[in-house]
Amino acid sequence: IAIMQYLIQSTSININAKDNDGNTALHLAALEGKVELVKLLLWHGADRTAVDCYHLPAIAYALDGHPECVQLLLDHANIKNINKSMVNNLQEMNLLHFAIGERRDGLNGHNRAKCLELLFSKDKKTSTKLLGQSDVRKFFPLVAAVFAGQHEVGN
Repeated sequence: IAIMQYLIQSTSININAKDNDGNTALHLAALEGKVELVKLLLWHGADRTAVDCYHLPAIAYALDGHPECVQLLLDHANIKNINKSMVNNLQEMNLLHFAIGERRDGLNGHNRAKCLELLFSKDKKTSTKLLGQSDVRKFFPLVAAVFAGQHEVGN
């Protein structure tokens, strides 16, 4: 964190710079569940709506079992708008699909359930609508939960 803080404060670094895959530092911090780094980046104006080359915002990666990061990214965010920014992702997955995950090991179900709870508590109406949207495999989020072995999340 100290290195990142130094770079942000001591240079004219573009906090929203993207790598070859369109990932910002916020995407990578969310993916790794680095709560303090997500806080630092947001404090310094990181764009929580930026999408990568797959049309995914940082919250899609945080939903991989990092509820503290999800909460930070949901602050001052609109789930409906976030999901609209994801319309062009090739898998046609919505935020609920990302919270459920693709692993068939059933691991991390407790944290994934917390992520789902955060989405529903932020905007129950939009999250409920997302339950009716399938991905490219025609998996609705509840079907995806069973397929991924996330039975705790699918209950």
